[in-house]
Amino acid sequence: EAGLDHARLGQLVEVEGGGGPSDPEGVGRLVPGRPALRPAQQPAQPEEEYTEEEYDAYEKATKEPDPDKRQAALVAFMEKYPKSKLQPHIVHSYKSLLAEYHKNKNYAKLLPAAEQWLKYEPNDLGSMAYIADAAKGLGDDKKFVEYGQKIYAAKPNADMAYEIAQTFKKIGDQAKYEEWTEKTLADPKYAVGEFNLRVD
Repeated sequence: EAGLDHARLGQLVEVEGGGGPSDPEGVGRLVPGRPALRPAQQPAQPEEEYTEEEYDAYEKATKEPDPDKRQAALVAFMEKYPKSKLQPHIVHSYKSLLAEYHKNKNYAKLLPAAEQWLKYEPNDLGSMAYIADAAKGLGDDKKFVEYGQKIYAAKPNADMAYEIAQTFKKIGDQAKYEEWTEKTLADPKYAVGEFNLRVD
């Protein structure tokens, strides 16, 4: 049976995990012990753009070794300091956490953590791919087709269409199965003669 393994599904959408945090304002130029402030030539600003309490919360959140506690601390920081200049680092840490859950195939933790991230970035395809992959790993077919369709709408892909069709077949939704089989067969990769879908 053709289909996607978890590694392939994760490749359908580029998922941010490694690398340095996005750094549009030069926040990443570090001074000893903490992220740098904006350059001094900026218009009059407070001496520091975050408080000691804010920085301590950032340190605690990003350096927490326990993944579950780290997720809770990162979310708490985002809720308490939504406009913080440290947010790019918090975002990077959260997406790295999602990548960690995914790498370890900890789908039970990955799925709710990725869904929670969509509260802050509703159209993040990387998080949607994580959710779809976790749902597939957990056997949550309805969740898989929910997010699989969202991914397909933003980034049509024959492999995803095939997976959605087969999942609707498994659920027993014949009309949706036929609809997504048609979408799959519209792609040359799955055209008759090159690949035959089994139609019961």
